[in-house]
Amino acid sequence: MMSKYENIIPNWKLRIEEVSNNVYLVTGKADYGSEVSYKDSNLDYAIQQCENYAFDIEKQVNKDWNNFLYDYLKIKLDKYSIVTHRYDYYSFGSWFIELVDYRIIFDGKDYRMIIEVKNSNNWIELLSNDIKVFTFADVLAYCNIIENKTKSMNVQIDKVAEKTLLMKLISKLKKKN
Repeated sequence: MMSKYENIIPNWKLRIEEVSNNVYLVTGKADYGSEVSYKDSNLDYAIQQCENYAFDIEKQVNKDWNNFLYDYLKIKLDKYSIVTHRYDYYSFGSWFIELVDYRIIFDGKDYRMIIEVKNSNNWIELLSNDIKVFTFADVLAYCNIIENKTKSMNVQIDKVAEKTLLMKLISKLKKKN
């Protein structure tokens, strides 16, 4: 069970114990010693709560917050096939993570987080947020936007594939008759 949750927060390790029948204790420990924990019968929720607590600690103590946020979102977005990404220490810690149809940009000078969607060859701003008040809920919202848009695109692709298959079957049936 551990391998699924080892690397969900940069510089943190999670330990999961089933302390009672379907009751889980999730403990997170940072490389520098801070610890968080949460106990619940819903394992995914307990993990998310620990992730939330760890995020809040990092926000308070991490001296390289921009880089932490970059590494954290790379982990969160990895399942969506990251095309390219770059962190730039010399541009106020600005960075971007580009997926096939989305990119998240962090402007380190103005402390703004931006989601852009690809439309043909142009990038269009979908959402922009002041990072000074950026929370764990904002991270989840950004990831959910990308996940929901990706799912809807996959559904559209599946419908096109289904329609194409149907057209081929109809064509074959017509040839037989």
